[in-house]
Amino acid sequence: SIIQIIIISLILYLILRGFWIAIIGLSSAFPDGIRLEVGTPGIGSNLERDFQYKKNIGRKIELEYRSKDNTIKETFLLIGNNETGINVKDGKVEYYIDYSDIISARVKISFD
Repeated sequence: SIIQIIIISLILYLILRGFWIAIIGLSSAFPDGIRLEVGTPGIGSNLERDFQYKKNIGRKIELEYRSKDNTIKETFLLIGNNETGINVKDGKVEYYIDYSDIISARVKISFD
């Protein structure tokens, strides 16, 4: 009926009017525009728990660890883990590193 059409039209008008008022209000409050940045909490943090290594299998990690009397810092491909350590790969060579020897391990962020 005509009353339903008028009511729907009025509702749409009020919704759209509120939308444009909000847009105009934002543009006057921020004359240089708005920039939204989205981040991931914990990105770049050290891997510390077994499940963190597990969910990052297949990714490159920056690893600092003790080997005998030396400290080594290198990037590896994480290929596996278990209760006591991780398996990493450097080219064609695979290594097993105990959790107790790891000083720091971070997922290497890349956008390629």
